[in-house]
Amino acid sequence: MKREAYPLSWPENYPRKNSRINSRFRGSSVNQCWQLVDDEVRRMGGRNLIISSNLKVKMNGVPYSANNDGGDPGVAVYFDFKGKSVCMACDSYRRVWENTYAIAQTIRAMRACDRWGVSGILDRLFTGFVALTDDAGKSWHTVLKCSPDATRDEVKHAYRKIMKEEHPDVDGNHERAVEINKAYEEGMFHSEPCSDL
Repeated sequence: MKREAYPLSWPENYPRKNSRINSRFRGSSVNQCWQLVDDEVRRMGGRNLIISSNLKVKMNGVPYSANNDGGDPGVAVYFDFKGKSVCMACDSYRRVWENTYAIAQTIRAMRACDRWGVSGILDRLFTGFVALTDDAGKSWHTVLKCSPDATRDEVKHAYRKIMKEEHPDVDGNHERAVEINKAYEEGMFHSEPCSDL
C-alpha cells in the first residue's frame, strides 16, 4: 500500500461506510485536528506520520485552508510504532475534520489505557491496526466465510464453525489456525455489536 497524504490512500482491507453520520464533536478546523493527531502519535512514540485524505496539502503536509474533499471525507493515518507500520482509518462522519478528530481521540484513549499499567496493552491494541501490505492475504471475512457486515455474534459463530473443521487437532495445520485466529480478532474489531445487546 502506497502511503500518500493526497489523494486518500484508504487501507485495502478496511471496509468503507455506506452511510455517514454527523458527529457530536464541537466545531474544529481540519488543521487543528491534524495537529491533534500529530501530538497524540508523537506522545505515544510513533514516527513517520502521514495523514491521508482527499484534501490537497501544502509541502509541509498540512492541508490548505480552503479545500474540497471531493465528496469523500475519509481519513487514513499511517505511522510507525515499535518497528511496525500502523494504519488507523475512519469514514464514519460527514466531514474530514470529524473523522480526523475521531482518530486523534481514539489514539488518546489508547494511550490512556496504557497509562493504567496493564502490561503491553498498547501493543495488543495496535495488533488490529497493523498496516497490511498488498500481499497481506485474504480479508478477515473471506477467511471466516462470513459477511463483511457481520455482527460480533455472527463472527463468533463463523469462527467456531471453521475452527471445528480446521483446528490442528482435527485436520488442519498450525499456520491455518493462526490465519483464522487473526481473522477472528480483526472481525471482532471491525464488526458491530448485536442490536439487541
